[in-house]
Parts: sequence; structure tokens; C-alpha cells
Amino acid sequence: MAEDRFRGRDRREGRSRSGDAGHAVAARRHPRPGPEPLDGLISALERLVQACCGGEEITLLGSPGKDVYSDRIRSQRRIQAKGMKPLNRMLQATLAIGAAAVLLTSCSDTEGTPSPATTTGATTTTGNGSPAGGTELDIAKYVDAPCDILKPDQVAVLGTFEEPEAGQSVSGPSCTYTGADVLKDSSYEIVFVTNGSTYEEIVENSKAKPIHSESTISGIPIASSDGTDGLRNCTTAIRTSDKDAVLVQISVAKNDAKNNGQACTSAEKLTETVIANLKG
Repeated sequence: MAEDRFRGRDRREGRSRSGDAGHAVAARRHPRPGPEPLDGLISALERLVQACCGGEEITLLGSPGKDVYSDRIRSQRRIQAKGMKPLNRMLQATLAIGAAAVLLTSCSDTEGTPSPATTTGATTTTGNGSPAGGTELDIAKYVDAPCDILKPDQVAVLGTFEEPEAGQSVSGPSCTYTGADVLKDSSYEIVFVTNGSTYEEIVENSKAKPIHSESTISGIPIASSDGTDGLRNCTTAIRTSDKDAVLVQISVAKNDAKNNGQACTSAEKLTETVIANLKG
């Protein structure tokens, strides 16, 4: 009886031992899946995306959790539940890398996209700072009657003069306003440059002078210059077109307290009047 019990026990233990051996063999043949190289790649890609996007939590597989490996397993189980084969490892790697690339591009575009440049009304200029194709002023009607450029009341504001005298200078038609008193009344001359010299050329030739400045009046480019100190003499050029120009010149009388020491300022003041008359 005892032997039968021992034999029964031995048989049970034998089955148990054989069962354990079978499980061991099965375990060796079918080891439990552990972390695979792709998992490390996916995690690394996820960390790279998070670093690029300022630490924002982003999962590559679009799952509800933060554990990419678990999310992928859940995704595979859902696919298997529908009778579909899970994606192979190479395709998964390709999708993961592609998703990372898209996210990285999205982050960089969001952070590095420059704002549209603000457009201003600045005029395009040539190499010497003069506008190209800017507003043009028509001087045609003053070529034959240069003294018509100033109205009588405008002449009276400037000072006391002899009768205005139309003439022809080297540069083109001109009108001279000679002061009535040589010592007290300053003289002016307005020249319509029609000999082929352009405003740009005039400005370029005057840049080497001791006195030279450029600005605009009512959107029209002007340039003032003098070969000495600009205290008693000054010439201001007006850009009327790309083919012609107007020169406003002043010679300040010795005892003209109003204009003495500021010849270019006085020339530019008269220039403002000339531009307004040219514009009509």
C-alpha cells in the first residue's frame, strides 16, 4: 500500500517535473518579449521631438498615454482583434521616423516663421540715393517764361529787387532777382536745367563740396551745396524728372541780417515755394 502511494506520488512528481521541463523548453523556444531596439529608437525620437517643441508632451503613435511602447502594444491588439496582421517592424520604424520628421518640421516652422515684412511708402532709390521713377514735375511751361515761376507777392516776401530778368545760363533758361540795394538786399536766381544734366549728376558732382546735404520737400528730392561754408552762398537742386532739374541759388548781401549766415536755409525755403508752384 505504501509502495503504491509512493509510486503514485512519483508519477505525479514525474509529471510535474516533466511539465516544468516542458515549460522551460517552451520558454527557451519562445522567450518573453523584452524591450527591442526599435522601442529605444521610438523613445529617443519622442524625446527629440519634445526637446524641439519646448518640452511639450507629444507621443509619436497618437495614443492616450505617455508610454509609447504600451500604446504600440495596445494598437497591435486592436488590429489583431479585427483579424488584421500587425505592421512589420521595418514599416513601424519607417512610420515612427516619418512622424518624428513631420513633428520636427512643424515645430521649427511654428517657432522660426518670420513675420511678414511691413511695407512702407519709401521710394526706390538709385545708387546715389536719388529716387528712381519718383514723382515728376513738369517744367515745360517755364522754359520760355522762367520768371513766371514766382508770383509777385512771393517775390515781395523775399525782399526788394530790381525787375526780374529772364536769361539763358549754361544749364538752361533762368530768371535772376537782383537785390535793389547791393549791401542790404540779397539776390536769387532760378535755373531750369535743360542741357541734359540730370539731378543725379548734379548731386554726384556736389558731394565733394564742403557743404552738401540731401533731403525731400513734399516728397520731392532736393540737395543743397556750396563750395565754401554755406553762410552767404548756396545752391539747392530740385529733382523734377529723370531728364531735367531746377536750381535755386542765393547770394546773401553783406548787411542782410535775415539771411546772413544761413544761405542754404534761405535757398531751401524758396525751393519749397518753387516746388509748390510746379505742382500747381
